[in-house]
Amino acid sequence: MGGKSDTTKFAAELPLLLAFVNQGQDLPANFNSNLSWIDRSRLFNSHEVILSLEYAMPIACVDGGSKFRKNYREAQTTFTKVCEYFTKLGIDLPTLFYWQATEKDKDSADPTDISFVEHVYAGISVKNKQAPNLKNHGVGKVLKDTVPLPRGRGQDYFDWISESTLSSVLIKNVVNKMLDSLSTDTTWSDSGKYSICAKTPDSFTITNNKKSRTFTRKQLTEGTMSKGWLRVFGDWYQDKNKSQFMAERKLVDSKIRPILRSVVKDKIITNPDYYSSLGAFSTSPYLFITSDGKIYEVPSFDKIINELLIEVQDESTESGIFGAGIKFVCSIKRKGNTHGATVDVHFRYHQGTFASTVVFMVQNLQSKEQIWTPIC
Repeated sequence: MGGKSDTTKFAAELPLLLAFVNQGQDLPANFNSNLSWIDRSRLFNSHEVILSLEYAMPIACVDGGSKFRKNYREAQTTFTKVCEYFTKLGIDLPTLFYWQATEKDKDSADPTDISFVEHVYAGISVKNKQAPNLKNHGVGKVLKDTVPLPRGRGQDYFDWISESTLSSVLIKNVVNKMLDSLSTDTTWSDSGKYSICAKTPDSFTITNNKKSRTFTRKQLTEGTMSKGWLRVFGDWYQDKNKSQFMAERKLVDSKIRPILRSVVKDKIITNPDYYSSLGAFSTSPYLFITSDGKIYEVPSFDKIINELLIEVQDESTESGIFGAGIKFVCSIKRKGNTHGATVDVHFRYHQGTFASTVVFMVQNLQSKEQIWTPIC
């Protein structure tokens, strides 16, 4: 049943959902074993949501419910503050709610976790980290027309953009150095799911998330296997070994950065499909609650689009050199303002360096109050 990420997600979202559904009332003693206390008349598609709650509640209360109770008390305070804010604005309070549970479409235009149904505000986005991901995008569409892309699945876009410099220089050197570090019958593993064992100086068995396969050194250094088998080398590289490859990283960076900077400058910050996600804007206003309990109103994109200036900042520090990707920092200011927010546009491997697809993530929005409205 659900992993750690589900526990964190459910323990944050469910108290807030239920505090709004039950209009701030206190939790009953047996809240996690009997859901009859929940006001189903305030749930949109109540049968579906109750089924989701029956699944999620035990995961959210894996510690016996103490974290849930604490979060619910905080959610009651949030409910009161939101009610006061809507009343001040002369807006009716939402009366119907929906929870997207684990089925939320990551590419959905709706950024909320808890939806206000048929309300001027879309709902609430709940974030458990100080600098969460705001949006993940695939790179194929945004790179189209800038870089002629290969057809077919499984292509490493970083390798393609670098004209194979990534695979022929950086990855090849990482593979060689890691293999050289293994003596016969020794195993290296970072997480337990991914490991490599030297059977002989020329034979290596890789375990890749429960699948195992033996390769020759030549197969590994020439990269003739599918890129998923490179995950263990990416893990080793990231585990305190990345600094050994600064020259190779700089070479890859010099190939990739100018192209991706052009993509950010000419496409991402000018195209509304991407422009809006830099400030986490959507078609309707909604509320954003941070891990430290701050509440913001995020204005609708249509309302704020003509007020913003977005620029790509320069970044030339050693820490910015290609590691698992390349990050660009964008400034977002309201016209006429000296100060603004900043947000990272990070092109990187999504799940496993060298082994997974490349995405660009919008994350680490700082100084939110410069473009959003603090409620409290």
